[in-house]
Amino acid sequence: MPRWLSVIACIASFIALSGTAPLVMAQPAGPRFGGHWSLPRKQRAHAAIIGGTPAADGTFPWLAHVEDFRGQDVYGCSGTVVAPNLVLTAGHCAENETEVENPASGFVVETGAVDRNAPEAQLSLVSALMVFPSYVRSRNDDGDVALLLLSTPTTAPAITLLAGEPEGKPATVAGWGHSTVNDPPARLQWGTQTVQSGEWCEQHASTNSEAFDASAQLCALSTSEETTTCSGDSGGPLIEEASPSVEAEVGVIDQVISVSREGEETVNCAASLPDEFASVGFIGSWADTAISVLGPLASPSATLMPEAATPGRYVSVGARGHKIEARVSGDGLHVVHLLVTARINCQHGYEDEPEVDAFSYGASLPVRNHVATTPIELPASRYARTGRIGIYLRFGRPGYIEGRVRIRIPAKGRAGLCYAQAIPFIARWVSS
Repeated sequence: MPRWLSVIACIASFIALSGTAPLVMAQPAGPRFGGHWSLPRKQRAHAAIIGGTPAADGTFPWLAHVEDFRGQDVYGCSGTVVAPNLVLTAGHCAENETEVENPASGFVVETGAVDRNAPEAQLSLVSALMVFPSYVRSRNDDGDVALLLLSTPTTAPAITLLAGEPEGKPATVAGWGHSTVNDPPARLQWGTQTVQSGEWCEQHASTNSEAFDASAQLCALSTSEETTTCSGDSGGPLIEEASPSVEAEVGVIDQVISVSREGEETVNCAASLPDEFASVGFIGSWADTAISVLGPLASPSATLMPEAATPGRYVSVGARGHKIEARVSGDGLHVVHLLVTARINCQHGYEDEPEVDAFSYGASLPVRNHVATTPIELPASRYARTGRIGIYLRFGRPGYIEGRVRIRIPAKGRAGLCYAQAIPFIARWVSS
């Protein structure tokens, strides 16, 4: 039996409620704030579109941003919504270097917006992973895809998967990573390429360690040598126009061709090199079966829980680089304590780990229309000038808080500006 079918028996318990609500501003009590500096550390590369264009609001509605929290590292990938509760991404985004699947509890998926700071962006945990059965990371990239089963279905539309003969056709690539080798934007980037013939790809996309397989892969190249994916845009789509009004995904980004410099393999992210994709023609039957079996088991609902949130203490889950704790009052209408600890990057390669402790029963944050949101001013200290943190908490289903934290701290000295554009999190009720 295929391993992904083993999750079917537990799927029904993951049907959940979702919805949207307007922002409501409130003033917090004065927070207690602390933090520390650490030495610069090497930053991991993430997938991205080099030489791309920022996506306009309302475009690419089926794109998903995938984050996997492992230890103190956060791995970012892209993906596409293929059913309300299923996101298609790269197989190597779902397992580690030893070909062991990563815990589903470490993933957070964001859908519904091209700007990760947008309030309409929807967050979901992942309840199960399904890696393509014949994908073997150490041997080849054939079938380098995986499906993520969302614990909270999204209202974002699903993209059409299309198996075809796209050789010579223009295509679009899109991803959430760096728009330059060192610059991670918050807004989705996209660009255009041309799909190449299998024969051309076998000649130009093969490396010393791995041969291109035209029966299972596609490759594409920017004819103007301006647009390419970069290490980590993995899981994003290769998109073609199936008809004048329908865009379809024909491939899934699996790797970029790296080059050898002075005996070491280096990610070049050069648009003169082709990008490789897992072919929908190769994995389509497997994906269609999973969608037909698992897709109908959960569908989005606009119904929200009652206005009052579940009273008690909530703690963020699936996160290693940050921790958020919140306490909701007995009436369910006020946040009476909030503790935020986050590891954030600074300019010049430094890191900061601020801790914000805010609110009380005497000066609480009200829950209105299922949302609690506010800016918090961080007082100046011997290490930093006056900073700011933005909190957005949404009580969309019983026992959970979905939210985002934005942090901006102008540090004194060499560290420069320390910031986090938007840290998504999901907190689970743990006690009364």
